[in-house]
Amino acid sequence: MPASTGHSCDVFTFAKKHPTPHVIVGYYDPREQIDEEAVGKISYFRLLGSMHRFLPLVGEFTGVVESGTATMRWSYALADDAEHIAKLVGAAGADRPGNHASIAFFIYDRVLYDKLSALLDEKMELLQASWERAGRLPTLRY
Repeated sequence: MPASTGHSCDVFTFAKKHPTPHVIVGYYDPREQIDEEAVGKISYFRLLGSMHRFLPLVGEFTGVVESGTATMRWSYALADDAEHIAKLVGAAGADRPGNHASIAFFIYDRVLYDKLSALLDEKMELLQASWERAGRLPTLRY
């Protein structure tokens, strides 16, 4: 299982260090958004953020939800890192990236949420099993 050595930073630090990032933009229907406290499931944004741990990312990245436009924007310092996420969510690149090194878009609907949720559960179970085999019993959280 690949493990991420990349790390997230706050939006402002990232923008200063990487003025021309590789960007992945997801559009979601706010009526489908998960209320974590009410239903006990993680939000769309948190789910995708948790998936970052299980991808072979090596650079810096950041993410933000823009609720007014029902979008989430993930920015990556490295093209390879953005490509891993784009493949995961089925994002399609744009011909004109504007002021970004590259940009891709995807629709984050309930079907994708369910797919990512099942994949994350599988990855967490594998991780938990490996810890148990090593004689350690951590409590894993998303």
